[in-house]
Amino acid sequence: IGKEILIRHSDHYRRLRNTLRYLLGALNEFNDNEKVSFSEMPELEKWVLHRVFELNEKIHENSEQFNIHDIYLDIHNFCTIDLSAFYFDIRKDTLYCEDPNSVERKSCRTVMDILFQSLTTWLAPIICFTAEEAWQSRYRDKDNSVHLQTYFQAKKDWENFQICKKWSEIRELRSVVTSSIEEKRKEGMLGSSLQAKVLIDANEDSFSLLQDVNLPEIFICSDVQMGLNQNLSETKVKVKVELASGGKCMRCWKIVPEVKDNVELCYRCTNVLN
Repeated sequence: IGKEILIRHSDHYRRLRNTLRYLLGALNEFNDNEKVSFSEMPELEKWVLHRVFELNEKIHENSEQFNIHDIYLDIHNFCTIDLSAFYFDIRKDTLYCEDPNSVERKSCRTVMDILFQSLTTWLAPIICFTAEEAWQSRYRDKDNSVHLQTYFQAKKDWENFQICKKWSEIRELRSVVTSSIEEKRKEGMLGSSLQAKVLIDANEDSFSLLQDVNLPEIFICSDVQMGLNQNLSETKVKVKVELASGGKCMRCWKIVPEVKDNVELCYRCTNVLN
């Protein structure tokens, strides 16, 4: 053991703690009346629950075999790669700006409730005090410790390899777009990804894959225009990034044409506030 190992472990611990803390903030005042059934949820939420199902199976199997380190690594990677860098990043806009009564926002909070329950019970034997602190911060019931719970059990209905495959491909394409946006930020053309308008030339497979996806939401930008380019084969997409036209909405910070002169809010934010 040495300083580098301790620093690395403290970084890993901080990521787990920050995931629980983010969930606690996002779930403030959540109750059973807000819950949405699995069938009503958007695909992105169904993908998260598929990942919860996959992780659940691995954790139960590794617990039986006493592969404790594998459990810790799987949870850490799930929190870091699937949640913080992907799902939480995309759904921030939904949490902060959507109508509280919309299916999208209620679905997001329903999934976050499942994430909180699964992660705290899975982590309870590993980071005992932090799991209990998170549990009590939410439920405030000293007689109902996280250490009196059993492991979270995912539902078989959540297993969906078709959605898993589709969103794995979407994530690949998203990484191409976000890299292009990041290049423009380094060049000084953009300050934030929300200032970007993304132009995509896609081959037939990618065009079909992205057709029914809310692309500005996935890429965290203000506008996306996609066209079919049948000359592309092995190259799935070609991406060009430019400045979005319009003004900055004072609520969601997106750059949209309707914000100009004395108009401070986009159509969506105006409707939500009304």
